[in-house]
Amino acid sequence: MASPTFINPQDGPYSFDQLGQFTVDVSKNGEVIIFSVDGFRFDEIPVVNGAFFNQWGDLNGTHCPTDAYILSGHFVSPTRAKGDIRYGSGCNFGTAQNFVAELQAD
Repeated sequence: MASPTFINPQDGPYSFDQLGQFTVDVSKNGEVIIFSVDGFRFDEIPVVNGAFFNQWGDLNGTHCPTDAYILSGHFVSPTRAKGDIRYGSGCNFGTAQNFVAELQAD
C-alpha cells in the first residue's frame, strides 16, 4: 500500500488522467474508491489512513481478465490523489504509470 497521509478524501467523482473511472464514496462503511478500468466492472477499494491499494487479476497466474490492473496511491489533499497504476494483459502487468485524480467541480 502507498504511504499513509491520514487525509480524509471528499465524496464525489474525480477526474482521472489515465484509463479508468475514479469515484470516492464516503457514505458506505468508511471511505472507499469505486474504480473501473472499462466502465463495466467496478471495484470498491478501501481508503485506509489516506492510502489505497488494489490488484485485479493475477501476475503469471490463471485469473487474467482484460480489465486487470494494480492501483496504488494516496490522497495528498481532500480533493486530490496521486499514485501509480499498472494495466494487465495476459497475466502480465505493464510498467507503472503515474496518475492524478482530482475531485470534479460541481
